[in-house]
Amino acid sequence: MIAAANDILVTPDHSAALAQRITGARLTQVMSGHDAPTEQPMAVSNHLCSLLNG
Repeated sequence: MIAAANDILVTPDHSAALAQRITGARLTQVMSGHDAPTEQPMAVSNHLCSLLNG
């Protein structure tokens, strides 16, 4: 999971709680608001690529 550190709609605490309940989930944060893929596209892309590359 990717959480946005400055998200006021889905707070990082909510993302952490969800990740704890999903078996095998990994949580990482990017420094952005709610629209992380638009605000920090390289950070989101890097996290997704690291997940897909193992």
